[in-house]
Amino acid sequence: MKTHRQPEGKISAAREYPLAGWLFTAPATLGFLLFTVGPMLISLYYSFTSFDGITQPVFVGLANYRRLFDGSDIFFPKAVAATAKYALLGTPVYLLFSLAMALLIHSMKRGRGFFRFSVFLPAVIPMIASCLIWKWLCDPSLGVINNTLKAMGIVPQTKWFYSVESSLPTMVLMWMWGCGTTMIVFLAGLQDVPQELYEAMDVDGGNSLHKLAFITLPMISPSTMFCGIVSFVTAIQCFVPAYSITNGGPNNSTLFYIFYMYREAFSFRNMGGACAIAWVMFVVLLVLTQILSRICGKWVYYGGE
Repeated sequence: MKTHRQPEGKISAAREYPLAGWLFTAPATLGFLLFTVGPMLISLYYSFTSFDGITQPVFVGLANYRRLFDGSDIFFPKAVAATAKYALLGTPVYLLFSLAMALLIHSMKRGRGFFRFSVFLPAVIPMIASCLIWKWLCDPSLGVINNTLKAMGIVPQTKWFYSVESSLPTMVLMWMWGCGTTMIVFLAGLQDVPQELYEAMDVDGGNSLHKLAFITLPMISPSTMFCGIVSFVTAIQCFVPAYSITNGGPNNSTLFYIFYMYREAFSFRNMGGACAIAWVMFVVLLVLTQILSRICGKWVYYGGE
């Protein structure tokens, strides 16, 4: 039996394909190794040292980690508490508001494009600019909101960012203002829901609440899981509002974890401690996202299954 022999030119060309693939992926691979993996490994080493960012680091073992958990650093539990409150309070409110806006825009017959653009516009404004706008709006003395209430004969009772009781709710309100990206994800999920299911529900005598509970929410569950995990991680990593508006106050009520790490590194020049703080957050986020993925995966419905 004769065997088919491939021409030498084709064999040599096939052998060159792996090299071409490596060359094409080299920029992304090198960038990931040099600018992500490399700095992570360096920060892991610095987390075991006493390092101020200038002088030679001194190896101290687990001292930076012990300082976080033995009560020596009084700001660590405050930062964890402030971040947990913001994430647990803000994430559900933010998701519900984003979903409500998506449902409202999806149900519109006219002007859908205008309202979609209007809701999405704050999401493309730089975060620092949004913080300056909200700082101006919510100033207790010169802010537009309180002065408008005074002009209407209403005595404002809240100090917005400048009160322990209202600082976190105001942060959540500002976060809701920039819900455009999450709203777009929900809106895309709503547009993929088959209309035949709603028609079948109409035939069976179902109302709008039945459609929402038994068709809409199950069908957009993948979008909900994605938005929930991303929003939760975003809340834990909140930095700019605390940095530009409250500076962690009042009374450490907005001392978010990332701002606390930044302050340790660049205000107190405790680079080693800041790296330890960063790695604690990395491990906690890794565990939490895995837990959320497993929990959410039990009720997420995929059409191909």
